[in-house]
Amino acid sequence: MSGKLRDWVVSLYDRLSLPGFFYSVSEPAIALPPMPTSSDSSPVAGRNLEHCPSMPPVRSLREAIQWTVLYGSVFDYPLTRDEVYRFLMAPGGSRAEVEVAVGEALARGGLEIDGVFLYPPGRSASVTTRLRRGQCARQVWTRARFYARLIWSLPYVRMVAVTGALAVDNVEKGDDIDFMVVAEPGRVWMTRGMILLVARFARARGDTLCPNYIISMRALELEERDPYTAHELAQMVPIHGREVAQRFWTANAWCQDFLPNAWWRGDEGTDDRLPWMLMTSKALGQLLLDLPLGALIERWEQRRKIAKLAGDAPLHARETQYTPDVCKGHADSHGSRILDRWAVQVVQQHRQA
Repeated sequence: MSGKLRDWVVSLYDRLSLPGFFYSVSEPAIALPPMPTSSDSSPVAGRNLEHCPSMPPVRSLREAIQWTVLYGSVFDYPLTRDEVYRFLMAPGGSRAEVEVAVGEALARGGLEIDGVFLYPPGRSASVTTRLRRGQCARQVWTRARFYARLIWSLPYVRMVAVTGALAVDNVEKGDDIDFMVVAEPGRVWMTRGMILLVARFARARGDTLCPNYIISMRALELEERDPYTAHELAQMVPIHGREVAQRFWTANAWCQDFLPNAWWRGDEGTDDRLPWMLMTSKALGQLLLDLPLGALIERWEQRRKIAKLAGDAPLHARETQYTPDVCKGHADSHGSRILDRWAVQVVQQHRQA
């Protein structure tokens, strides 16, 4: 590509307010919540799961640790000591306090350990499951990053992140690849249509993409505030759109009310660059779709799909949301079912204590 053409493409990106690929973003830095350290300082006060009315109150740090491990066991996912600290339920605790409480839980039989992974009593088979799924995840990640780059190359896409099981390397062969996408305001539904083309391409290659949560820059602060959503946020792996991912975490700092030791993972491998061909197509595509025809397409797709998806949603669906700024297609109420399963285990352990 000639120097003049390169300069024109970069200037076009600048005019369209797209994030930097081969140059730095000029937007001011955004203050993040401090990352927890291994010091013995007092933990951040949490909400003590007050948004889960079926949950009994946490009586001790040891019990909070056991509940944290129980949450992982719902997914057959035993935790390391570092993961117990990071995903510790409110009210939280310092690393030193957590180490002491883990020892107490092991001594009292509330937890078991194989040397590395902590799990509820009698759940040692979950260690083998996690190791097997971790090996599978290493293969899936290569393909996930490939599809994430294709989505990132689409006009109006401002962030692409992996969520769900793959975000914690806990997938079986053939599992879906879950993405969360942030788009420009007024272009969510057009963006969704373009992402579905990528999903069809992936399907032809034997992979299933689930871009079932697409929001606009106006909807960064999520309405759902519960332990499941907090875990999804804390586990999310941003692939592209570091600046927006940073804003997204800051807008949802309430996550630390449930998981006081959680921190943002945006610095772990985000890459906003694109090959010149994809970079140019993204810029030119947006330039074209910024014409009045683009707005007409967005309004048509928005009305058509909101009516269809809302009409097709099961009556019991509690986690769907279809608005001009949000397309959340969680029709199976997966989060609610996870919290229900976790609550049953917590109540049983609480009664036995």
